[in-house]
Amino acid sequence: MAIAKVIEVTAGSKKDLEDAIRQGLSKAGETLENIEGAWVQKIKVSCKDAGSANGAST
Repeated sequence: MAIAKVIEVTAGSKKDLEDAIRQGLSKAGETLENIEGAWVQKIKVSCKDAGSANGAST
């Protein structure tokens, strides 16, 4: 029998989306064991100038 625990994690990075995901998983890993995967459902990109990305968050 498989059991899954679903939590919501919000993370952000000025570097890139992949870094935001890494930071979120790292923070979740501080209190959770055996993380096997993650689903990214929402992505937000902040812009400082027209067409210039300033950061990403999940």
